[in-house]
Amino acid sequence: MMKLRGKSVRLTITVLASVSVLFGCGTRQDNPETNKPAANPMKYDEAFSITFFNATGSNEAYFRENTEPFMKKVFPNVTINYIQTAKGSTIQELITAGNIPDIMLINSSQVISYNNLGLLEDLTPLAKTNNVDLSRFDDHMMETIKKFTPKGELYVLPWSHLPMALYYNKSIFDKFGVAYPKEGMTWDDVAALTRKLSRMDGGVAYRGFDMNRSTFLRLNPLSLSYVDPKMEKAIANTDGWREFITTFSDLYKIPGNELPAKSVTSDQAFFKDKTLAMNVTYGNFPTPENAEMIEAWQSIDLVSLPMFKTAPDTGTQYSGASLAVSKTSKVKDKAMLLIAAATSDEAQKHGAAIGRYPTVKNKDVLDQFGQGTPQLSSKNLKALQRLKVAATTFSSEYDAATLPIITSTFDDILKGTVDMATGLREADEKMNAKIAEEKAKAK
Repeated sequence: MMKLRGKSVRLTITVLASVSVLFGCGTRQDNPETNKPAANPMKYDEAFSITFFNATGSNEAYFRENTEPFMKKVFPNVTINYIQTAKGSTIQELITAGNIPDIMLINSSQVISYNNLGLLEDLTPLAKTNNVDLSRFDDHMMETIKKFTPKGELYVLPWSHLPMALYYNKSIFDKFGVAYPKEGMTWDDVAALTRKLSRMDGGVAYRGFDMNRSTFLRLNPLSLSYVDPKMEKAIANTDGWREFITTFSDLYKIPGNELPAKSVTSDQAFFKDKTLAMNVTYGNFPTPENAEMIEAWQSIDLVSLPMFKTAPDTGTQYSGASLAVSKTSKVKDKAMLLIAAATSDEAQKHGAAIGRYPTVKNKDVLDQFGQGTPQLSSKNLKALQRLKVAATTFSSEYDAATLPIITSTFDDILKGTVDMATGLREADEKMNAKIAEEKAKAK
């Protein structure tokens, strides 16, 4: 997950403005005190308590400063009991203790597992009852979220997104007299730059390109899946995966750009070691408490993700944190309105300014991304808006367990320690064995 900072930003919205953003038609506007969904006889001023569970990388300070205030614009007398996932307070432990939360902030990759626990309420009926406008959200993100469910239910609202892009170190480009990356590049363009940038200089080995390979595999722009959820079988040994891997095996065969013998992540080589010229990754934005990252960003900028010729104008698939309502909650309608408040345009504009990427269509909100962060405001942040979110073909409950296998196979093919035909065949075999193991555990 993207690291989120908890810097307070002045909230200037009024109750009237907040509610008008949250809900669709059917509100009364003659009196701010009654400017609520007309069809819902909700008592907005009554005192009540809810439990909020956070299974993501953000913390309580961030929630109290940047999310709770927007919830209290709708229900000023709500008491929010906050639980952070940790040893002793995992979701399984909370279930065992009979302390199931009303609202859950979970990663999009956790939707399937939480639904398998019987925790998630379908939000579509709740949104209709409470006049919550779901059309505000990015269509591709919403379509992806529905792919996590057996019948296309809507179990979560997207709260944040982690679009991947091509980040580059201007100092390395300047050092070797190479022109900076441009918008609209293909992977062939990246290869051409990589050839110019992969070299030894002053005893330091500079590499032109690398990427967060595991994440990019999972969220690939070609919408390739590696486990079929219906058949519960691995499906990596396909023409689509061969096309994908060939694109990058060529990149990693460029002299000087081979995968390093030591296990060094692309983010470490790029942000810390500063020996990598270009890095496909996400997040890692500077925060006040991270002086090293602030210093690194002085020479960093970005362009949109390079494109495959077979998937023009397409970025990575949706991945981010999402808000859910528990099936067991006794205040489902209130919980629905609270997560609507947390994902309102005003709340997302506030979050965008401090580095949380929005999930709505509103361009004014999208344009606010990074503008409250001095080290980001001058960067090419609109690169993150340029490409549409890739479709997700389908998602399986075994994706997380098998991802290390397909990633390891990818790396072995890139290193040349196994040929593609053998690697993909063996990957399918290993993933099928892992799926069988996971099934056995569940019995």
